[in-house]
Amino acid sequence: LGAYSLQIGKNKLRFVVMANVLPRHADEVYDLKGTTEDRWVNPSTGGVMKDNNFHLHSMLFNSELCAELTQQIRDDAEFLYSLGVMDYSLLVGISAAPYGEEEFPDGLTLAHGWLATKGAKTSPKVFQLGIIDYLQRWTPKKVAAHWLKKSTLGCFHEIDTEPPAVYCNRFYKYFFAKMQIMNH
Repeated sequence: LGAYSLQIGKNKLRFVVMANVLPRHADEVYDLKGTTEDRWVNPSTGGVMKDNNFHLHSMLFNSELCAELTQQIRDDAEFLYSLGVMDYSLLVGISAAPYGEEEFPDGLTLAHGWLATKGAKTSPKVFQLGIIDYLQRWTPKKVAAHWLKKSTLGCFHEIDTEPPAVYCNRFYKYFFAKMQIMNH
């Protein structure tokens, strides 16, 4: 695990090796950014879904875990902001809650909670969480894309190409709204 570079002739390849964010099977997987631009996937494909697929859902946790998770997301987003990066996502794997206690490998963010869906019964779930795609810096190309999208798509959608400070604030505010305390 780590960041590496490989020199092949005159070409240098840089890459990151990281632990699997979803070490166990997930019934549903969402790639969430807190934006609406191009964030819908046809669920019948069985692929990774996005923010607009998740709009009717909330993740519910006990008060201590909810505070811990939202603070960790805020800390991570602020760290990524300090590095000048944007365009990252929180990958969320959702599975049926097992019966009894379950052992999880160290260092993985797996949380027992409930999935609330508007118009449906709240159900116990296990959530696997991890920030992904965190290598995109705020480059001149991203600045140009921002101003192009802001003047066109920005009238109708939350655009994904935002400066790191705006991206960071939107990201953690989205999860503060989507992660709530379970009222028993």
